[in-house]
Amino acid sequence: MVAGEVYRTAHLIMDPVLAKAGEDIVKGELVATDESGFMQATSALAVTSAVYVAVDSVSAASIVRKFRVVKRGAVYVKKETGKMVQGLKLTVGEAGAVKLAGEDDIVIGEVGYTAEDTDIEVAMIF
Repeated sequence: MVAGEVYRTAHLIMDPVLAKAGEDIVKGELVATDESGFMQATSALAVTSAVYVAVDSVSAASIVRKFRVVKRGAVYVKKETGKMVQGLKLTVGEAGAVKLAGEDDIVIGEVGYTAEDTDIEVAMIF
């Protein structure tokens, strides 16, 4: 299992998007847009932009900036440390990873399956 891989294809919605100029996009990280292109998601961007999961990587030096994102569905994502249990709500963490959502956080999905790997988790993005 690798971050950015699709866990289940049922109800999956994926679309191509463009990376912001000069931005590296890493497969499996959370991404959002500031209207000039997609970049690694932050909690501030999550307030004004939908948050998706990158299923392709793009180098900042690359001429081709198009990559695919999962807009809805079950996908492996990078997570911050700590055990996550199926059904708990997720929000944007550090470095494009997910973390458990608190009361005041913007919910982007939920834990879909408690994975064995300590750095990877299955997230249901909605």
